[in-house]
Amino acid sequence: MDTSYRLRPMDLRDILDDTFDLFKENFVLFVTITALVFLPFNFLVTLFTGPTEELGPDANPAIVISLVVTRIITFVLGTLATYVAMGALTAAVSERYLGRRITVREAYSAILNRFGPFLVTLLLPFFLVGAASFLMILIAIGIGAAVALVNEIVGVLIGVLLGLAAVVAVIYLFFGISFVMPVFIIEGRSGWDAMKRSYQLFTFSSGKVILTLLLVSIIMGVVMMVILGPVAGMSMFLGEEGSLSPVFLGLQGALSGIVQSLIQPIQIIVVLLLYYDVRIRREGYDLEMLANELRTTVETGSGGAPDPYAPVAEEEPPSPVE
Repeated sequence: MDTSYRLRPMDLRDILDDTFDLFKENFVLFVTITALVFLPFNFLVTLFTGPTEELGPDANPAIVISLVVTRIITFVLGTLATYVAMGALTAAVSERYLGRRITVREAYSAILNRFGPFLVTLLLPFFLVGAASFLMILIAIGIGAAVALVNEIVGVLIGVLLGLAAVVAVIYLFFGISFVMPVFIIEGRSGWDAMKRSYQLFTFSSGKVILTLLLVSIIMGVVMMVILGPVAGMSMFLGEEGSLSPVFLGLQGALSGIVQSLIQPIQIIVVLLLYYDVRIRREGYDLEMLANELRTTVETGSGGAPDPYAPVAEEEPPSPVE
């Protein structure tokens, strides 16, 4: 059933109601998009990064290096694949919110057809926010240490206060890039432009965005803990007994992938509905505007707004006048 939703200002209850309605109506599509990535990568990550009893003071350096390299490669590829799946899911959720059909292939094409701009848009915010966060914490520690040379108690107090302020600023910065993916998919903005646009929308309703995302993250975290906690405990017990087999590790990774495949769509839908809500309140956003912006996203792999990374087409010379 192709059901479209009415864009409107939403409170927390409206966002949660629409999230679960949209998830239930498109369960197979959304879970398929995420499972294509989370199932194989969680299986491989768990298998290749399980207990390493062979490491010790006398471990073979070649084995240590190979394990470290394997873990780094697995982490990088897994993280990249995860964000590709999140982008494809964002495209699918946007289309289904309009009541329009979209396939798994079309959802992934919306990302893969613009993979270069997508990679820049993905890495730039985390690099800049990470660097700024590290710098703020470093400054807080430095000022506190400098003052402590004169008065230890005052230095510790100032260091703690500046440290807390830095943590709050870091949280604000990281939540500020929450809308980068919807901006990339729906508006077609890339790189710095997408990051700047995300902060513009976030600052309009930062408190609501932070509280909603924190609440959903806590709920999803509790669900994952309840489901995966017993398995993790069994894994630790068997690891201590020395009987943790690759088969068990693989099954543990597969279970983790299934849980993430079920949870990730809910988080993406919540972010997208918050994005809609902010634009409705700030810009009078409506379904017609959304449809126009998404019109070419899936068909051509470009967003509604001009892509600054796209090649400029050469203009054809005017036809001669007879």
